[in-house]
Amino acid sequence: MTQFRELSNEHLPSGIPHPRHCILVIEAGHTILTLLESEPNYANFIIDSLSAFEAESRNDYGRYNLVILDVDIHHQNGVTLLRQLRHHRPVLPILVLTASTAIDDKVELLQTGADDCLTKPFASVEFIARIDVLLRRSWSAIPSSLKVGELTLSRTERHVRRNKRSIRLTPREFAILDLLMQHAGQTISKATLLREVWNLPPETTSNVVEVYINYIRDKVESPEEPKLIRTIRGVGYQLAHA
Repeated sequence: MTQFRELSNEHLPSGIPHPRHCILVIEAGHTILTLLESEPNYANFIIDSLSAFEAESRNDYGRYNLVILDVDIHHQNGVTLLRQLRHHRPVLPILVLTASTAIDDKVELLQTGADDCLTKPFASVEFIARIDVLLRRSWSAIPSSLKVGELTLSRTERHVRRNKRSIRLTPREFAILDLLMQHAGQTISKATLLREVWNLPPETTSNVVEVYINYIRDKVESPEEPKLIRTIRGVGYQLAHA
């Protein structure tokens, strides 16, 4: 069962910027989740928790800055899941936790796609230190701005501009446009927007996505400018390439 947590903005780990922090924990129980939730440095993070079975059926990890994967190296599903994660997100930092002390097992995990391996049991201070390092690497790889044709979005300034026209967006509108621009030319489903922007289940029947897409269109598409956001009927929405 997926759990969601988003609290205050205090106690950020040193060197990690403020905007959206998301960690995915994949484990059989809730040991790692509980450890992270008790750590003051991560009080402001969004932390999702999935079982390996739930993670196997998922292929969208776009919101995450880090995955913590607790695997049994001798159980093939663990290695398969690691390979699947790496296939869908080539640069997503993945910290693997394993009970194996064998060098060959760790080498296999690293070659399969792990960025780091930590042997259980471990000291919590080392665990947190390794997370901090991977998160700093993750944030340094995220561009501070996005540009699609004449449309520019600045994450640092939280500002959007089309040609010379400044566009004011609400935080929710900004998050939607950010997601569409990250995947320009690709179709983003309503279910993905509900999950990534509102943290709502895909079966939600609300028309909130349609409403906000219209808000954004009204702001970024003036009558004399080419249309940017397309509705792919029955599928989702797409921001046109330049």
